[in-house]
Amino acid sequence: TLAAPEREAGARIDAAIVAYERKALVFETLPLLLACPLIRRVIVADNASSDGLAREGPARFPQVQWIALARNEGCTAWNRAASAAEAPYLLILDDDCVPDLASLAAAQARMERESDVGLAVFNIINAATGASEWAPFDDLDGSRGWANAIGACMLVRLDAFRAVGGYKDFFLCFNDLDLVLSLWEAGFRVVYDASWRALHRKQGAAKRRLYFEMRNFTATV
Repeated sequence: TLAAPEREAGARIDAAIVAYERKALVFETLPLLLACPLIRRVIVADNASSDGLAREGPARFPQVQWIALARNEGCTAWNRAASAAEAPYLLILDDDCVPDLASLAAAQARMERESDVGLAVFNIINAATGASEWAPFDDLDGSRGWANAIGACMLVRLDAFRAVGGYKDFFLCFNDLDLVLSLWEAGFRVVYDASWRALHRKQGAAKRRLYFEMRNFTATV
């Protein structure tokens, strides 16, 4: 987990969660992020949830920066969080996913050493099964360059994210692939390391997922 005894001075990562109707998961994730010595600020963009998150969240976690949206903006809500971020790196997270501390430190160190790396992609581990969600690609080496991402956990260079305009107006599904392609086109590398692990307390599939997958894959192509 991200739990640590004290926050390091000069933390260089802001963490951003986009939430919709999953207050309990957000409240489980926030203490882990707030205890991380590498994270200087946690930002939650609430996509107009009806479960009371926007009301209860600031009262329960006043140290978090809350952005309450008037409507569900989907993945472009991360752009709102990015506009409030100030650290050099932005940790993009689903509300049910956290990286382990060593993995986050290693990914940041890689990006500090190599200024052309715009995005570090994590190995997403399903909490229920222990299996990697990248399992079909286990034999591929993405350490020098990678062409996709699972947006449950990614570390992005904030300037690079802003340079490509962040996420496009895709509601969900393949929005991360579009971001990766945009970064490559802008001259940034995307890398993946299987040792960078993030635990995904994955919930059920989103409603109308097949519709969004077909629509967004077609748009991406």
